[in-house]
Amino acid sequence: MMLETFKKEVLPLKNKLFRFAYSILGDHDLSMDVVQETMMKVWEKQQDFMEIRNPEAWCMTLTRNFAVDKLRSKYYKTLELEEGHDRESDGQSPYQKIESENTIELIQKIVDRLPQKQRETFHMRDVEGYSYQEISEITGYSIPDVKVCIFRARKEIRAKLTKLKTHELEKSRSAS
Repeated sequence: MMLETFKKEVLPLKNKLFRFAYSILGDHDLSMDVVQETMMKVWEKQQDFMEIRNPEAWCMTLTRNFAVDKLRSKYYKTLELEEGHDRESDGQSPYQKIESENTIELIQKIVDRLPQKQRETFHMRDVEGYSYQEISEITGYSIPDVKVCIFRARKEIRAKLTKLKTHELEKSRSAS
């Protein structure tokens, strides 16, 4: 692989790789380290690169493996999702904005408590937009297993969010 191929095919993936690593680690600096390790590994394996059928899936797999290694290494610490991340102002009232921010915070907390397998497959499907086939290739899980993990993650998120919202409504009604 020549430098031009690396610049054209691998470097554009760095933001996606970062978001994926961050979804696993929850730490900005560790996620940057993981992306750097991935890029170095790809460059080291440049002789094999042209034989790889799906370079993006291969890079995502490397990123996942490096992130899981970091997660297991006891250097992991949690960072909260920044409020308002990836959203534009859409004319909501201040109350609606606060309500949206609270809901996003609740969802992030629920997602953070999901088992790792559910959390990573959910992120890849619903945040990054990967197909079941791509997730299967990246993670090494079977397609039915990927579908089950995503289904269970969504079900858990929905159930816990509904329970929390229902509890808030009951509290506000009893306070009135």
